[in-house]
Amino acid sequence: MDVGTYIDRLAALNIQQIAVECMKSNEPILWRANIDQLIHGIKSTGKPIGKYRNDAYAAKKNRMNPEAGLGNVDLLFKRDFSRGIFFRFTADSIISDSNEKHYDGSMDLLEAYGDDVLGILMTEKVKFDLQPEFIAIVKNKIAL
Repeated sequence: MDVGTYIDRLAALNIQQIAVECMKSNEPILWRANIDQLIHGIKSTGKPIGKYRNDAYAAKKNRMNPEAGLGNVDLLFKRDFSRGIFFRFTADSIISDSNEKHYDGSMDLLEAYGDDVLGILMTEKVKFDLQPEFIAIVKNKIAL
């Protein structure tokens, strides 16, 4: 391949589309990363999900999951919400949702705590896990 063709192929790369393609093929990594965030009581923004108002309930939850920290919401009581997490992929974006948003059939957890409890905080570990696939896709696209 000549240099001009190589440069044209590099210029034609749609990095956002490649990133979505990479994440789609690594959906289990994304799911585990989202669960890990919930375990630690943080949103995809890196901010805490919230604080429990009831001290007795906060202590009970801390015994169940000390990783979130005393008093911090983790949304993992029955695990229905976390088991229901899924991702929908478009050409240039990823949409996170859960099939089980309602706690005990009433409270909508996304309304109560915000949509940003879903989605991925791109930590170094998550970036590293996705990097080999991303590089392979780029190599494949420029080598055609």
